[in-house]
Amino acid sequence: MENNNNSSIKLSKHKHLDLFIILFFVTVAIATALITCSVLGVFENGTGYYALELVDTTGQVKYATGIECNLFFKGNGFEVNSKKKKATNLYNERMKYIYMQTSAYIDYSPYATGIAYINNNLDRDIIVTDTLYNILKDAYQKSLLDNNYSIFAAPIYHEWDILLYSGTLGEYDNDPLIYEEEMNYLNDLANIVNDTNNYSLLFKDNNTVNLSISETYREFRETHEMDSPIISLNVLENAYQMNYVSQELEKEGYKNGYLIDEYGSGIALSNFSSLNLELFNITDDESQSYGYLEEKGSYVFSFNHHFLATSKQIGTCYTLEHEEEYYYRSSYIDLNNGLSSDYYLFTGLISKQASLLDVVLENQSIAVIDDMIEENEYLNNLDDRYQICLLKKNDGKTLKVSESLINDLTIYKNDYTIVII
Repeated sequence: MENNNNSSIKLSKHKHLDLFIILFFVTVAIATALITCSVLGVFENGTGYYALELVDTTGQVKYATGIECNLFFKGNGFEVNSKKKKATNLYNERMKYIYMQTSAYIDYSPYATGIAYINNNLDRDIIVTDTLYNILKDAYQKSLLDNNYSIFAAPIYHEWDILLYSGTLGEYDNDPLIYEEEMNYLNDLANIVNDTNNYSLLFKDNNTVNLSISETYREFRETHEMDSPIISLNVLENAYQMNYVSQELEKEGYKNGYLIDEYGSGIALSNFSSLNLELFNITDDESQSYGYLEEKGSYVFSFNHHFLATSKQIGTCYTLEHEEEYYYRSSYIDLNNGLSSDYYLFTGLISKQASLLDVVLENQSIAVIDDMIEENEYLNNLDDRYQICLLKKNDGKTLKVSESLINDLTIYKNDYTIVII
């Protein structure tokens, strides 16, 4: 890790793989006709949407995030550059603040007391900011629900980080389908995570938290030489970061734009115009776009395509061909057994009422479904706040869509069937 103040940055003992930097494909739909005047995508007179650069000039932060922020600026080139610079400074300041605290891998003390510091100081009372205290408490409470999420599932996602990294390099020997020992290890990790006697996260007065683990868990980690975090926000980490940053942007008057992460979850700000959310499918090991949803106004969304191995980005996901069948590995995990789920090729949720955290969490809960009975039960009980799209692995050209999304849907492949749910 290179920075201007290495002696002040503590690297956690946990190995940190800088993975998952694959940006979800989006296009911004503008209601009025704007003329592109350069290959950089700047519109006439400078007016348009601009991606804000995330760079820490102090050398304090090593970002490993696929979050992208795009805001709309109006004016000539000089005016837009001035507005963009101001917004970029705000974006970097707020992202740095939340990122340093929510990272489970890099200990940023003394600049910030974050999750990595808590992981490295078991059985100690740790004072954190109001922001992190509330995030941890919220994530902990979500972990108590039956929704396939746990703040204590960090070791499972850490193990899949390693497997996905190897898989995208074409190394499949450790895939649990091939290597029985890996299958058993993932199952054991799931059993550890699902046994609440193995850990404790206490919330005390004055923003104080205390993390501890059982002797059984401690021995398990020593036996397997585990270097993973104990806790992490894992699948909700980006959502917590985007949720915080979007609120800060709105407070400062930046209301036309959106934030999106590399998995396809994001939030459209309160005065946003519209966004085309691309839909992808895969045949064997080749992915292709077959349509999109055009969503207008302010909303949150979580689009998971569980097969983007064809993007060839290191550490994101991979496709395994085994005994004449394709398996699509990603960080879409069933925490009941610790295995990557590919019953669905695509799951998408959109909401104008729910929070970004709620919609990402709801999407995560779908990972445990593995048959039609469970799917029907899930859809029958789906909260009215959510609009949904589903594309199953074994029924790859039948897209199930909420009726309220039909008018927003464009399909440009003739061999697709649309089923209204």
